[in-house]
Amino acid sequence: MKKLLGLGLSFLWVITVQAKSTVFTDQSDIPIWAGKAISVLQNDYVIEGNADGSFSPLETINRAEFCKILVRATETTIVPTVEPSFEDVPAEAWFYDFVETAKEKGWVKGYEDGLFYPEKPINQAEIAKILVKAFELDSAKTSPNESWFDRYVRALDYRNSLPHGASYETFDGSLKPNRSVVMEQVYRLMVNIGIYQEDTIVEDDAQEIEDAEGTPKTSDKAVSLNDPSEAP
Repeated sequence: MKKLLGLGLSFLWVITVQAKSTVFTDQSDIPIWAGKAISVLQNDYVIEGNADGSFSPLETINRAEFCKILVRATETTIVPTVEPSFEDVPAEAWFYDFVETAKEKGWVKGYEDGLFYPEKPINQAEIAKILVKAFELDSAKTSPNESWFDRYVRALDYRNSLPHGASYETFDGSLKPNRSVVMEQVYRLMVNIGIYQEDTIVEDDAQEIEDAEGTPKTSDKAVSLNDPSEAP
């Protein structure tokens, strides 16, 4: 259940209670530290499971899938478009509306060759930029001796929202994180900027799986660092 708050951002809300999260067939493969994040996001329809009932927590997420996740996480209304912006994102593709919406919102731009590469696994540098753009976080401009993505990494680091186990000093933008890492990062950012409450409750009336600390756990399914346009 989402409760809207008048806090300056059109998509800002807090979660009060979640219920009936799904247990996936590969539930045991989900890391303990990612269990709650996946449960909450799945229950809130930000993410979905695979058709076969699995989540594939150790697989990467591609660029199209991440656009879908962020459109849903921010409750952004799909932006209608007449003509495709990218040659490799046809209107009949399942991800068309999500990629086009992300593009229209200024979260992504695609590559200089006019393509988006929707099936390409997304890397941590691209994720950092899109998260900062989608959630409208302040980020200082990058200085001449920095990588194009440093400003976005700093913005996330300030909010304690870098990928699981990473720090500003150890951040590697070329890494392609798996779904567990991405879901935990997205959820933690949403907690740290006040969208989700720390005490979000996830109830599972089918089966409750607990980790060593007694935390319910469940699950779900779904560039280039030298990009001169700094646009994933």
